Amino acid sequence: MGNNTPKKNRSDQTTADQTLIDGFNEHATLISGMFISGASRSRREIVATLQSRIDSSERVVAARANWLAAVEADRTLHHETQPFIAIVKRGLLAMLDGHALADFGLTLRETYIGSADARKAAAVKAKATRAARLAARAG
Repeated sequence: MGNNTPKKNRSDQTTADQTLIDGFNEHATLISGMFISGASRSRREIVATLQSRIDSSERVVAARANWLAAVEADRTLHHETQPFIAIVKRGLLAMLDGHALADFGLTLRETYIGSADARKAAAVKAKATRAARLAARAG
């Protein structure tokens, strides 16, 4: 006995549509047509509608597979060419000034020197952190 609940995924839906087609073809002599939404529909019209759904689903599955392959190829290309692009950017940073870099969408790296007090406080904090980490390893 079949299942009348709606199908949740494309594969189940396509299988259910194909099963309906098979049933209409098997019982073609019993069911020549149906009255649907206020109009008489022949068995052939019903089967054609079901087949169009199956064909559409198959096109979607193929398109998705192609899209996923294209996305993976794009990711691979970006991953493989990233070191090359990083070197190009570093070379441009070394060769050009800020105005010319803007034409490439790049900016000079800003180095923050800070005040003498800020540098001294950072050095004291770093020394304390190193001491705490050494104590944690020893203990």
